[in-house]
Amino acid sequence: MAPAPAPEAAAPEIPPSAPTAAEMEDLPEEGQVSLINIIALITLVDSTLSLIGRVPGLGAALGDGTGLTFHQQAKYLYDTLMATGFFVSVFGLMARKNWARKLIVCLFGLGFAEGVYFLLYQQAAIAELERNMHESFGELRRQQYAKLVGCALYAFFIVKLESRTTKARFR
Repeated sequence: MAPAPAPEAAAPEIPPSAPTAAEMEDLPEEGQVSLINIIALITLVDSTLSLIGRVPGLGAALGDGTGLTFHQQAKYLYDTLMATGFFVSVFGLMARKNWARKLIVCLFGLGFAEGVYFLLYQQAAIAELERNMHESFGELRRQQYAKLVGCALYAFFIVKLESRTTKARFR
């Protein structure tokens, strides 16, 4: 008597996984212009203008003056380092270097945190002004929208640069 054939084991269902980096490189870029290049170009323009404003002597010529307090000097150094970091990392971002993506995400994170801090600080200052002066400062409140848009852009860029599809485009 021949042994009964073993029942065929059903092939386990493999859940769909994320595409590999090699598969992602074959995917077309979104639209005609890559979002990564747009982020890089916006950052390049912003960091270049920031660095130009930080050139010694140029700030005084533009009306900043030279009598900086310690807090102003620390803020000046922070802004200069941020602008330099953006300026350097933008070229790596356009070349799809992963170190540049990580650095720019960190810098956007710092910019986002700084923007949220200033939004909250200025909102509290405006509320105190309105309380003490007994008048409305609607124009100051409307100016906060630009800072809010800036924070939203930082958050959008961070999310896009940290998405799985974008990460796969870097090496």
